[in-house]
Amino acid sequence: MNWRALLMPEETTDIHATIARFGQIIALDERDHARIERDLRHIRKYVPVSLKDFLSWDDMARIELNAPSLPGVLVDVGTTRLYPYGSQLAHIVGYVAPPNERDVAATPMMALPGMRAGRAGIEQTQDLLLRGEPGSVEMEVNSRGRVMGEMDRIDGQQGDEVVLTIDAGLQQMVLNRIGDQAASVVVMDCRNGEVLAMVSTPSFDPSLFDSGVSHAQWIEWTNNVRTPLINKTVAGVYPPGSTFKPAVALAALKSGLISAEDRFTCPGYYDMGGVRFHCWSRWGHGSITMQQALKYSCDVYFYLAARKIGMEPIKTMANDFGLGTRLDIELPHIRAGVIPTPEWRQKHGFHWNGGDTVNAGIGQGFVQVTPLELATYVSRIASGRNVTPHLVRKVNDRSSEHTPLDAAPALDITEAHLSVIRQGMFDVVNAPHGTAPKARLGLPDVALAGKTGSAQVRRVSRACVKAGISTR
Repeated sequence: MNWRALLMPEETTDIHATIARFGQIIALDERDHARIERDLRHIRKYVPVSLKDFLSWDDMARIELNAPSLPGVLVDVGTTRLYPYGSQLAHIVGYVAPPNERDVAATPMMALPGMRAGRAGIEQTQDLLLRGEPGSVEMEVNSRGRVMGEMDRIDGQQGDEVVLTIDAGLQQMVLNRIGDQAASVVVMDCRNGEVLAMVSTPSFDPSLFDSGVSHAQWIEWTNNVRTPLINKTVAGVYPPGSTFKPAVALAALKSGLISAEDRFTCPGYYDMGGVRFHCWSRWGHGSITMQQALKYSCDVYFYLAARKIGMEPIKTMANDFGLGTRLDIELPHIRAGVIPTPEWRQKHGFHWNGGDTVNAGIGQGFVQVTPLELATYVSRIASGRNVTPHLVRKVNDRSSEHTPLDAAPALDITEAHLSVIRQGMFDVVNAPHGTAPKARLGLPDVALAGKTGSAQVRRVSRACVKAGISTR
């Protein structure tokens, strides 16, 4: 419940004097005065103007005590947006806030007391559906403005119910695993693109925006280097590291220049143009095939593969699997990652060299992706289909228009090529000497496949190798 003070302009002979008197009783800041002036400009005299929301019991008592000197002011009960899951789903659900001048100019109804506009997340992208349709009443009045009777009424329509794909229990389990780390996690159904969990930490309390965020709170959020207000899942771009290697492998297979059986030799480094690019393993991996290169996450194999096929096939394959593309999910402020090419580099005023291609082969250098892109990429590898991530399952009783299970169009990649990648990712977790044995689930009849990956700003130096720093 939200107690608020309203002003009926037609019931006072001096609006600004009444507002000034009210401000002596209940403090109004600059933003309050600006909002009140804006509302007075946009609405008619018989429509109430909100003076102050979220009054305390003492505030209401002072207003009632001074009622004779506050003509046209009344205390009313408003509504408050409740977010039962709070910070757990803040980046997904978003929040509402009082409308600004642009909102009111576009929709005069937004000037009515208590109106809120979606400002982030689902609240923003589905705002019109959630808001519903306003009603209207046509009244007969005399020359003095007195209401004589009601001539017509059109009832308003309640907003729609938007059902999300998120599993709240799974969401909380992910949060429990992350703890207090600054991180992002996406769990997605690879068959139809339903996002079952989407976590970005740290988070924030969305209910604060309904009542108005204090200046101190805003400064605290914006100065926090862990960026609690940013949804890292869709707006954070990061080097994918070795998780990018399956895309390079698929591009190599499709190019026909490298087969799954071809062997490259890894002595622990690759020399090119007077520069030595190290593998994460100082001892090297010897002569290995593609499947083994994925299992061991051999850097040298993918240096050589990228160098042989070039960046254009890699970019095309990465884009086909969702990397470096803007994914059309029901959230605002989505960023697209970057899969660089010589043309891209030239547009930014720099020359592309062979070392850029080598670095890109292991997901470093200029390669950047979002966590949502990575989840989409792995889902497409697993299913072989062009699944698209989405958060809305249905609106009211109408299912969303997204693809049902197993009905997404097939990707332009052969099953044989996908099988090589899937087996390599299976070996990462389950085969001896894979890079992720700790990821095994230990559940009967359930096996996990995946790809480890970490990235650093600069290429692997000799000092890093000696120190045992991994880029797997």
